[in-house]
Amino acid sequence: MVKIKKMIITMLTIMNIFNLTTNKSYADTNNLYTTDYIKNQETQFISNSYFGNSEKDYEYKKGSIPILISAPHTVKQWRNESHKSADIYTGALAKTLHKATGAHIIYKASTNGDENYTTKETEYRKKIKDIVAKNDIKVIIDLHGMTSDKDSDIDIGTGNSSNINLLGQDYILSLVKSSLGNNNYTVNKYFTGGKVYTMSSYCASKLGVPTLQLEINKKYRTSDSESFSYMANKLTKMINDTYNKVCIPKGQVVNVKKSLNLRSSMSTASRANIIDKINLGSTVSILDNIGNVGKSNQWVRIKYNNKVGYVKNNYIRLYNVGKIVNVNKNIRLRKSVDSKSSTVLRIPKGAYVTILNDGKTCKVKYNNKQGYISKKYLDVIY
Repeated sequence: MVKIKKMIITMLTIMNIFNLTTNKSYADTNNLYTTDYIKNQETQFISNSYFGNSEKDYEYKKGSIPILISAPHTVKQWRNESHKSADIYTGALAKTLHKATGAHIIYKASTNGDENYTTKETEYRKKIKDIVAKNDIKVIIDLHGMTSDKDSDIDIGTGNSSNINLLGQDYILSLVKSSLGNNNYTVNKYFTGGKVYTMSSYCASKLGVPTLQLEINKKYRTSDSESFSYMANKLTKMINDTYNKVCIPKGQVVNVKKSLNLRSSMSTASRANIIDKINLGSTVSILDNIGNVGKSNQWVRIKYNNKVGYVKNNYIRLYNVGKIVNVNKNIRLRKSVDSKSSTVLRIPKGAYVTILNDGKTCKVKYNNKQGYISKKYLDVIY
C-alpha cells in the first residue's frame, strides 16, 4: 500500500512538472489542473494588484451550450467610494469551466464600478442581454467568492426562500443539489442574490432567464492544484448535468407499431448499425438537427438509454415548452381534462412546462408531475 501511494504521488508530481492534465471525461476521472495552469488562467486578473491588465471593461468567450457563466468580481470593484477586493480565482474557474463544458462566459477584465451593486444598464449587462438574445441562453450562473470562514464549500443563491430568481423552475435547484450530492453546500444561507441591484436579480427579472448565484469558498479559490481541481470538477459536473437535463429538447417516439430502431449511422441499408430499439411512446433527448423535426424523411441525432444514435424525424414528435401566462399568481394543474377534476399542484405564473400533448386542453409536465391545463394559459416557446 505504501509503494502504491508513493507511485501515485510520483505520478502527480511528474504531471505538475510537465503541466499535464488528464483528458478523460468527468465520468471516467477527475481532471487534475496543475498549479502552472491555474496561475496562467488567473494572470490577467492578478496584474496591477487585481485591477486587471486590459483596457477592456469585460471579455466574452462564446460557448456551445445554452448556459452562461458570469464572473463580475474577477478584479477589484469600485463600490461606495472605495475599492472592494476581487473574488480571486473566479476568473480562472470561469475560464476552466468554459473549456470543460462549452458554457459561454463573460468576466470583468478591468476595474470599473461594481456589476453586482447597481441598477444601471452597464456595458457588461448590455452584453449579457445580447448574449442571451443571440444564443437562447436557458440558465445563467453568476460566479462569486465567499471567505474561508464560511461553513460550506458552495452557497447557492436563488433570490430568496421562494427561489424567485429561478422563475418557477425550481427543479433546477433540485437538479443542482442532486448533482452536488453529499458535498458541503448551503442554499441562500450567506448570499441570496435577491437584492434588486444584483446580477442575479437583473438576469432573472429583466432578461427572463433562471439564474443561480454561486458563492465559492476561498479554500478552493487558490492555485493549489488539489483544491482548485476539486471545485472545478464539481462545478463541471453540475453544469453538464444542468445542460443534459434542462437545456436539451425532448421528443416522443411516434408512428411505429411497437418500437423504433436506433442506428449508429444515418443509413437504413443494413441492420448491422442498429444499436437499440426504442419503444413507442418513449421519451428521447434530441442532440442535433432539431430543425429537421417536423420535416419529411430527415435524420435526427438523439440519446436514449445512454446510447447516442440516429432515427428518422418522421418517428419523433418534439415536446413543446410553454410558459404560464394570463394568470395573477398561479394555475391549477388538473388530474384530468375535466376542469373540475382534482388539483395535482399549482404552477406559478412565469414557470415553464413541457407540453406532452397539444390541444385546447394540454397535457403538461411540471416538477415531475403530469396533468392538464387550458392552452389559453400557455405561451408556447418552441
